[in-house]
Amino acid sequence: MQFKLTSVPFHIFVSVLLLQLLQIQAAFGAARKCEVKVENCWPRQDIAINTFFTDTSPFASESQSKCAARIPEWKKVCEVEGSVAVKYSPESLCKVALVECPTSPSSTVVFDSSNNADVDSSVCMTKARARANSCQTSRNVKAEFIQDGVVKASKTVNTLCKIQGSACSGNGAYHNKTVFEIGTSADSLSACQQRTRDVYASCGAGALPLTAYYSSNGTNSPAYQFPLSPNIAGLNVQSSDRHANRTYIEIYGSNLNATTVTAAATCTGAAVTTKVSYKSNNQVNVYIPVRNYDETCSLQVFANGVPSNTKPILVKAAPIINSNGLVFWGHNLSEGKSYVEAYGQFLSDGNSTVYAMCNNIYVAAEVSYQSSAQVNFKITSIPSNSRTCKIQITSPSRGTSNQVSVTIPGT
Repeated sequence: MQFKLTSVPFHIFVSVLLLQLLQIQAAFGAARKCEVKVENCWPRQDIAINTFFTDTSPFASESQSKCAARIPEWKKVCEVEGSVAVKYSPESLCKVALVECPTSPSSTVVFDSSNNADVDSSVCMTKARARANSCQTSRNVKAEFIQDGVVKASKTVNTLCKIQGSACSGNGAYHNKTVFEIGTSADSLSACQQRTRDVYASCGAGALPLTAYYSSNGTNSPAYQFPLSPNIAGLNVQSSDRHANRTYIEIYGSNLNATTVTAAATCTGAAVTTKVSYKSNNQVNVYIPVRNYDETCSLQVFANGVPSNTKPILVKAAPIINSNGLVFWGHNLSEGKSYVEAYGQFLSDGNSTVYAMCNNIYVAAEVSYQSSAQVNFKITSIPSNSRTCKIQITSPSRGTSNQVSVTIPGT
Protein backbone atom coordinates (compact mmCIF):
# COMPACT_ATOMS: atom_id res chain seq x y z
CA MET A 1 0.00 0.00 0.00
CA GLN A 2 1.30 3.40 -0.90
CA PHE A 3 0.72 6.62 0.89
CA LYS A 4 0.62 9.88 -0.97
CA LEU A 5 1.79 12.97 0.87
CA THR A 6 -0.24 16.00 0.03
CA SER A 7 0.74 19.54 0.82
CA VAL A 8 -1.56 21.76 2.89
CA PRO A 9 -2.50 24.99 1.12
CA PHE A 10 -0.68 27.96 2.65
CA HIS A 11 -3.83 29.96 3.42
CA ILE A 12 -5.26 27.01 5.36
CA PHE A 13 -2.00 26.64 7.30
CA VAL A 14 -2.04 30.32 8.20
CA SER A 15 -5.70 30.14 9.26
CA VAL A 16 -5.01 27.23 11.58
CA LEU A 17 -1.97 28.94 13.04
CA LEU A 18 -3.91 32.16 13.56
CA LEU A 19 -6.69 30.26 15.30
CA GLN A 20 -4.18 28.64 17.63
CA LEU A 21 -2.64 32.00 18.45
CA LEU A 22 -6.06 33.45 19.17
CA GLN A 23 -6.79 30.56 21.51
CA ILE A 24 -3.52 31.15 23.37
CA GLN A 25 -4.29 34.86 23.65
CA ALA A 26 -7.79 34.15 24.87
CA ALA A 27 -6.34 32.10 27.71
CA PHE A 28 -4.70 35.27 29.07
CA GLY A 29 -6.99 38.06 27.90
CA ALA A 30 -9.32 39.27 25.20
CA ALA A 31 -8.27 38.22 21.69
CA ARG A 32 -8.32 40.42 18.60
CA LYS A 33 -11.65 40.44 16.88
CA CYS A 34 -13.12 41.91 13.71
CA GLU A 35 -16.91 42.18 13.71
CA VAL A 36 -19.23 43.02 10.82
CA LYS A 37 -22.78 44.35 10.63
CA VAL A 38 -24.93 44.56 7.48
CA GLU A 39 -28.50 45.73 6.89
CA ASN A 40 -29.25 43.08 4.30
CA CYS A 41 -27.36 40.22 2.73
CA TRP A 42 -29.59 38.59 0.17
CA PRO A 43 -27.25 35.78 -0.88
CA ARG A 44 -26.52 34.89 2.75
CA GLN A 45 -29.78 34.43 4.59
CA ASP A 46 -27.90 32.83 7.49
CA ILE A 47 -26.37 36.18 8.47
CA ALA A 48 -28.24 38.11 11.14
CA ILE A 49 -29.42 41.56 10.03
CA ASN A 50 -28.16 44.66 11.83
CA THR A 51 -26.23 42.55 14.33
CA PHE A 52 -22.47 42.41 14.69
CA PHE A 53 -20.98 39.02 14.02
CA THR A 54 -17.37 37.87 14.00
CA ASP A 55 -15.51 37.88 10.71
CA THR A 56 -13.50 34.65 10.71
CA SER A 57 -11.65 35.35 7.48
CA PRO A 58 -7.86 35.00 7.70
CA PHE A 59 -6.04 38.19 8.75
CA ALA A 60 -9.31 40.14 9.32
CA SER A 61 -8.57 40.50 13.01
CA GLU A 62 -4.91 41.31 12.68
CA SER A 63 -5.37 45.08 12.76
CA GLN A 64 -7.84 47.91 12.48
CA SER A 65 -6.92 48.53 8.84
CA LYS A 66 -7.30 44.90 7.83
CA CYS A 67 -10.66 44.77 9.58
CA ALA A 68 -11.75 47.89 7.69
CA ALA A 69 -10.55 46.32 4.45
CA ARG A 70 -13.26 43.73 4.85
CA ILE A 71 -16.03 46.25 4.11
CA PRO A 72 -15.77 46.06 0.31
CA GLU A 73 -15.49 42.29 0.51
CA TRP A 74 -18.72 42.05 2.44
CA LYS A 75 -20.41 44.45 0.03
CA LYS A 76 -19.60 42.01 -2.72
CA VAL A 77 -20.76 39.02 -0.74
CA CYS A 78 -24.02 40.67 0.27
CA GLU A 79 -24.50 42.49 -3.05
CA VAL A 80 -25.10 45.86 -1.38
CA GLU A 81 -23.65 49.29 -2.07
CA GLY A 82 -23.52 50.47 1.55
CA SER A 83 -24.80 49.63 4.98
CA VAL A 84 -21.75 47.60 5.98
CA ALA A 85 -19.99 48.44 9.24
CA VAL A 86 -17.04 46.87 11.00
CA LYS A 87 -15.83 47.01 14.56
CA TYR A 88 -12.29 46.12 15.54
CA SER A 89 -11.42 44.93 19.02
CA PRO A 90 -7.68 44.75 19.75
CA GLU A 91 -6.04 42.01 21.70
CA SER A 92 -6.02 43.19 25.33
CA LEU A 93 -4.48 41.85 28.49
CA CYS A 94 -4.44 42.80 32.13
CA LYS A 95 -1.04 41.75 33.36
CA VAL A 96 -0.24 41.94 37.07
CA ALA A 97 3.32 41.26 38.13
CA LEU A 98 5.26 41.49 41.37
CA VAL A 99 8.64 40.50 42.74
CA GLU A 100 7.27 37.81 44.98
CA CYS A 101 4.00 36.59 46.42
CA PRO A 102 4.53 35.22 49.94
CA THR A 103 1.08 33.64 50.02
CA SER A 104 1.64 31.91 46.66
CA PRO A 105 5.38 31.68 45.93
CA SER A 106 4.90 30.06 42.52
CA SER A 107 2.72 32.89 41.21
CA THR A 108 4.41 36.23 40.53
CA VAL A 109 2.74 37.08 37.21
CA VAL A 110 -0.96 36.71 36.48
CA PHE A 111 -3.23 37.69 33.61
CA ASP A 112 -6.47 38.82 35.20
CA SER A 113 -9.73 38.74 33.25
CA SER A 114 -12.12 38.93 36.19
CA ASN A 115 -14.72 41.71 36.10
CA ASN A 116 -13.67 42.51 32.51
CA ALA A 117 -10.20 43.57 33.64
CA ASP A 118 -8.84 42.42 30.27
CA VAL A 119 -11.05 44.85 28.35
CA ASP A 120 -11.49 47.73 30.80
CA SER A 121 -8.30 49.54 31.75
CA SER A 122 -9.86 51.16 34.85
CA VAL A 123 -10.77 47.75 36.23
CA CYS A 124 -7.32 46.45 35.39
CA MET A 125 -5.73 49.24 37.43
CA THR A 126 -7.61 48.09 40.55
CA LYS A 127 -6.00 44.69 40.23
CA ALA A 128 -2.65 45.99 41.46
CA ARG A 129 -4.14 46.73 44.86
CA ALA A 130 -6.11 43.48 44.88
CA ARG A 131 -2.97 41.54 44.07
CA ALA A 132 -0.94 43.31 46.75
CA ASN A 133 -3.60 42.49 49.31
CA SER A 134 -3.95 38.84 48.32
CA CYS A 135 -0.18 38.40 48.36
CA GLN A 136 0.17 40.49 51.52
CA THR A 137 3.07 42.41 50.07
CA SER A 138 4.02 46.05 49.64
CA ARG A 139 6.88 45.40 47.25
CA ASN A 140 6.11 46.90 43.84
CA VAL A 141 3.00 45.28 42.40
CA LYS A 142 2.43 46.50 38.83
CA ALA A 143 -0.72 46.22 36.76
CA GLU A 144 -0.48 46.86 33.01
CA PHE A 145 -3.32 47.13 30.52
CA ILE A 146 -1.94 46.03 27.16
CA GLN A 147 -3.56 46.35 23.73
CA ASP A 148 -1.94 44.77 20.69
CA GLY A 149 1.32 44.61 22.58
CA VAL A 150 1.30 48.27 23.61
CA VAL A 151 0.95 49.30 27.26
CA LYS A 152 -2.00 51.68 27.39
CA ALA A 153 -2.20 52.13 31.18
CA SER A 154 -0.20 51.03 34.20
CA LYS A 155 -0.27 51.39 37.97
CA THR A 156 2.24 50.39 40.61
CA VAL A 157 1.24 49.69 44.22
CA ASN A 158 3.92 49.56 46.91
CA THR A 159 1.90 50.09 50.09
CA LEU A 160 -0.25 47.90 52.27
CA CYS A 161 -2.75 48.64 55.05
CA LYS A 162 -4.05 45.77 57.15
CA ILE A 163 -6.58 46.33 59.94
CA GLN A 164 -7.05 43.63 62.53
CA GLY A 165 -10.42 43.79 64.23
CA SER A 166 -11.71 42.30 67.45
CA ALA A 167 -15.03 43.15 69.11
CA CYS A 168 -16.71 45.33 66.48
CA SER A 169 -20.35 44.36 66.57
CA GLY A 170 -21.47 47.46 64.67
CA ASN A 171 -19.42 46.57 61.59
CA GLY A 172 -19.48 42.90 60.73
CA ALA A 173 -16.75 43.24 58.11
CA TYR A 174 -14.25 43.91 60.91
CA HIS A 175 -15.76 41.87 63.74
CA ASN A 176 -13.02 39.40 64.75
CA LYS A 177 -11.54 39.67 61.26
CA THR A 178 -8.43 40.93 59.50
CA VAL A 179 -9.12 43.20 56.53
CA PHE A 180 -6.70 44.37 53.86
CA GLU A 181 -7.79 47.88 52.93
CA ILE A 182 -8.38 48.95 49.34
CA GLY A 183 -8.40 52.34 47.63
CA THR A 184 -6.79 55.48 48.98
CA SER A 185 -7.05 54.28 52.58
CA ALA A 186 -4.05 52.03 51.87
CA ASP A 187 -1.95 54.63 50.04
CA SER A 188 -0.19 56.20 53.02
CA LEU A 189 0.46 55.71 56.71
CA SER A 190 -1.77 58.65 57.66
CA ALA A 191 -4.60 57.36 55.46
CA CYS A 192 -4.28 53.89 56.98
CA GLN A 193 -4.46 55.35 60.48
CA GLN A 194 -7.45 57.53 59.59
CA ARG A 195 -9.23 54.51 58.17
CA THR A 196 -8.60 52.69 61.46
CA ARG A 197 -10.22 55.53 63.41
CA ASP A 198 -13.18 55.65 61.02
CA VAL A 199 -13.74 51.91 61.29
CA TYR A 200 -13.57 52.05 65.10
CA ALA A 201 -16.25 54.77 65.07
CA SER A 202 -18.53 52.35 63.21
CA CYS A 203 -17.96 49.50 65.67
CA GLY A 204 -20.41 50.79 68.26
CA ALA A 205 -20.68 50.13 71.98
CA GLY A 206 -18.37 47.55 73.52
CA ALA A 207 -15.79 47.84 70.75
CA LEU A 208 -12.24 46.83 71.51
CA PRO A 209 -9.22 48.53 69.91
CA LEU A 210 -8.35 47.97 66.26
CA THR A 211 -4.75 47.45 65.22
CA ALA A 212 -3.44 48.62 61.85
CA TYR A 213 -0.29 47.31 60.19
CA TYR A 214 1.11 49.55 57.43
CA SER A 215 3.92 48.65 55.06
CA SER A 216 5.65 50.62 52.32
CA ASN A 217 8.17 49.17 49.86
CA GLY A 218 8.52 46.11 52.05
CA THR A 219 9.25 48.13 55.21
CA ASN A 220 6.81 47.72 58.08
CA SER A 221 5.78 50.67 60.23
CA PRO A 222 5.11 50.18 63.94
CA ALA A 223 1.66 48.77 64.59
CA TYR A 224 -0.97 51.46 65.15
CA GLN A 225 -3.69 50.85 67.71
CA PHE A 226 -6.86 52.88 68.09
CA PRO A 227 -7.97 53.82 70.56
CA LEU A 228 -4.62 53.72 72.27
CA SER A 229 -4.58 51.59 75.38
CA PRO A 230 -4.62 53.60 78.60
CA ASN A 231 -1.29 53.68 80.37
CA ILE A 232 -0.65 54.24 84.07
CA ALA A 233 2.64 55.99 84.77
CA GLY A 234 2.22 56.67 88.50
CA LEU A 235 -0.10 56.61 91.52
CA ASN A 236 -0.52 58.88 94.51
CA VAL A 237 -2.63 58.46 97.64
CA GLN A 238 -4.22 61.88 98.01
CA SER A 239 -6.04 61.38 101.30
CA SER A 240 -8.07 58.98 103.44
CA ASP A 241 -11.21 59.63 105.43
CA ARG A 242 -12.26 56.82 107.71
CA HIS A 243 -15.50 58.58 108.62
CA ALA A 244 -16.51 58.63 104.89
CA ASN A 245 -14.82 55.23 104.39
CA ARG A 246 -12.87 56.52 101.40
CA THR A 247 -9.23 56.56 100.40
CA TYR A 248 -8.66 58.84 97.42
CA ILE A 249 -6.03 57.82 94.90
CA GLU A 250 -4.75 59.86 91.94
CA ILE A 251 -3.77 57.92 88.81
CA TYR A 252 -1.43 59.61 86.32
CA GLY A 253 -0.65 58.46 82.79
CA SER A 254 -1.84 58.80 79.20
CA ASN A 255 -4.88 57.88 77.11
CA LEU A 256 -6.88 57.53 80.30
CA ASN A 257 -9.99 59.40 79.18
CA ALA A 258 -12.89 57.90 77.24
CA THR A 259 -16.65 57.97 77.11
CA THR A 260 -16.70 55.28 79.78
CA VAL A 261 -13.90 55.09 82.32
CA THR A 262 -13.83 52.54 85.11
CA ALA A 263 -11.14 51.29 87.42
CA ALA A 264 -10.36 48.16 89.36
CA ALA A 265 -8.26 47.64 92.47
CA THR A 266 -7.05 44.71 94.49
CA CYS A 267 -5.51 45.04 97.94
CA THR A 268 -3.38 42.16 99.17
CA GLY A 269 -4.85 40.14 96.32
CA ALA A 270 -8.52 40.76 97.12
CA ALA A 271 -10.77 42.87 94.88
CA VAL A 272 -12.13 46.05 96.47
CA THR A 273 -14.87 48.41 95.35
CA THR A 274 -13.43 51.18 93.18
CA LYS A 275 -15.22 54.34 92.06
CA VAL A 276 -14.05 57.00 89.57
CA SER A 277 -14.48 60.57 90.85
CA TYR A 278 -12.59 62.48 88.13
CA LYS A 279 -11.24 61.75 84.67
CA SER A 280 -9.09 63.44 82.05
CA ASN A 281 -6.68 62.20 79.42
CA ASN A 282 -3.71 62.32 81.80
CA GLN A 283 -5.35 61.79 85.18
CA VAL A 284 -8.08 59.69 86.76
CA ASN A 285 -9.04 59.98 90.42
CA VAL A 286 -10.66 57.07 92.24
CA TYR A 287 -11.57 56.12 95.75
CA ILE A 288 -11.59 52.78 97.54
CA PRO A 289 -12.66 51.79 101.06
CA VAL A 290 -10.16 52.81 103.74
CA ARG A 291 -7.77 50.10 104.83
CA ASN A 292 -7.59 48.74 108.36
CA TYR A 293 -3.89 48.02 108.02
CA ASP A 294 -1.16 48.99 105.58
CA GLU A 295 -1.61 47.15 102.30
CA THR A 296 -0.19 47.07 98.80
CA CYS A 297 -2.99 47.80 96.34
CA SER A 298 -2.80 47.40 92.56
CA LEU A 299 -4.89 49.61 90.28
CA GLN A 300 -5.96 49.34 86.65
CA VAL A 301 -7.99 51.69 84.43
CA PHE A 302 -10.43 50.67 81.69
CA ALA A 303 -11.11 53.27 78.97
CA ASN A 304 -14.17 52.13 76.99
CA GLY A 305 -13.36 48.66 78.23
CA VAL A 306 -9.72 48.79 77.08
CA PRO A 307 -7.47 47.78 80.00
CA SER A 308 -4.38 49.66 81.08
CA ASN A 309 -1.30 48.26 82.68
CA THR A 310 -1.46 47.54 86.42
CA LYS A 311 0.44 49.61 88.98
CA PRO A 312 0.95 48.88 92.72
CA ILE A 313 1.00 51.41 95.55
CA LEU A 314 1.25 51.22 99.34
CA VAL A 315 -2.02 52.37 100.92
CA LYS A 316 -1.66 53.13 104.62
CA ALA A 317 -4.42 52.47 107.11
CA ALA A 318 -6.35 55.55 108.18
CA PRO A 319 -6.30 56.47 111.91
CA ILE A 320 -8.73 54.53 114.06
CA ILE A 321 -10.20 55.83 117.34
CA ASN A 322 -11.51 52.95 119.37
CA SER A 323 -15.27 52.98 119.86
CA ASN A 324 -14.79 53.75 123.57
CA GLY A 325 -11.45 55.33 123.06
CA LEU A 326 -12.14 58.92 124.18
CA VAL A 327 -11.64 59.65 127.89
CA PHE A 328 -12.36 62.95 129.60
CA TRP A 329 -9.42 63.57 131.91
CA GLY A 330 -10.46 66.81 133.61
CA HIS A 331 -10.59 70.61 133.53
CA ASN A 332 -7.75 73.01 134.05
CA LEU A 333 -9.51 76.07 135.45
CA SER A 334 -6.43 78.25 135.28
CA GLU A 335 -5.95 77.50 131.55
CA GLY A 336 -9.65 77.41 130.86
CA LYS A 337 -9.28 74.14 129.00
CA SER A 338 -10.69 70.61 129.15
CA TYR A 339 -8.36 67.61 128.82
CA VAL A 340 -9.20 64.52 126.75
CA GLU A 341 -7.25 61.37 125.94
CA ALA A 342 -7.83 59.39 122.69
CA TYR A 343 -6.85 55.74 122.24
CA GLY A 344 -6.72 53.73 119.05
CA GLN A 345 -4.44 52.74 116.17
CA PHE A 346 -2.36 54.68 113.62
CA LEU A 347 -3.34 57.91 115.43
CA SER A 348 -0.15 59.82 114.90
CA ASP A 349 2.84 60.14 112.64
CA GLY A 350 4.29 62.86 114.89
CA ASN A 351 2.29 65.75 113.53
CA SER A 352 -1.37 64.85 114.00
CA THR A 353 -4.14 67.37 114.63
CA VAL A 354 -7.54 67.13 116.36
CA TYR A 355 -10.88 68.40 115.10
CA ALA A 356 -13.58 69.02 117.70
CA MET A 357 -17.24 69.92 117.18
CA CYS A 358 -19.07 70.49 120.51
CA ASN A 359 -22.82 70.93 120.48
CA ASN A 360 -22.48 71.63 116.73
CA ILE A 361 -19.99 74.43 117.35
CA TYR A 362 -16.34 74.16 116.27
CA VAL A 363 -13.90 74.57 119.11
CA ALA A 364 -10.12 74.70 119.04
CA ALA A 365 -8.20 71.61 120.16
CA GLU A 366 -4.49 71.57 121.05
CA VAL A 367 -2.45 68.34 120.99
CA SER A 368 -0.29 67.89 124.05
CA TYR A 369 0.95 64.35 123.50
CA GLN A 370 0.80 61.93 120.58
CA SER A 371 1.84 58.41 119.66
CA SER A 372 0.49 55.77 117.31
CA ALA A 373 -1.87 54.45 119.99
CA GLN A 374 -2.64 57.59 122.01
CA VAL A 375 -3.25 61.29 121.45
CA ASN A 376 -3.87 63.71 124.35
CA PHE A 377 -5.41 67.08 123.61
CA LYS A 378 -6.99 70.13 125.27
CA ILE A 379 -10.28 71.67 124.21
CA THR A 380 -10.44 75.44 124.53
CA SER A 381 -12.98 76.85 126.96
CA ILE A 382 -14.62 75.03 129.85
CA PRO A 383 -18.37 74.55 129.51
CA SER A 384 -20.68 75.53 132.32
CA ASN A 385 -23.02 72.72 131.27
CA SER A 386 -22.30 69.26 129.98
CA ARG A 387 -21.79 69.04 126.25
CA THR A 388 -21.11 66.36 123.63
CA CYS A 389 -18.08 66.74 121.39
CA LYS A 390 -17.43 64.85 118.18
CA ILE A 391 -13.73 64.20 117.70
CA GLN A 392 -11.63 63.30 114.66
CA ILE A 393 -7.86 62.96 114.43
CA THR A 394 -5.94 63.73 111.25
CA SER A 395 -2.51 62.31 110.48
CA PRO A 396 -0.82 64.02 107.50
CA SER A 397 0.54 60.71 106.21
CA ARG A 398 -2.53 58.58 106.93
CA GLY A 399 -5.60 60.77 106.67
CA THR A 400 -8.55 61.39 108.95
CA SER A 401 -9.93 59.01 111.55
CA ASN A 402 -13.44 57.91 112.25
CA GLN A 403 -15.64 60.24 114.30
CA VAL A 404 -16.20 59.37 117.97
CA SER A 405 -18.13 61.34 120.61
CA VAL A 406 -17.13 62.21 124.15
CA THR A 407 -19.11 63.95 126.88
CA ILE A 408 -17.40 66.91 128.50
CA PRO A 409 -19.06 67.65 131.87
CA GLY A 410 -19.74 71.21 132.91
CA THR A 411 -18.19 72.87 135.89
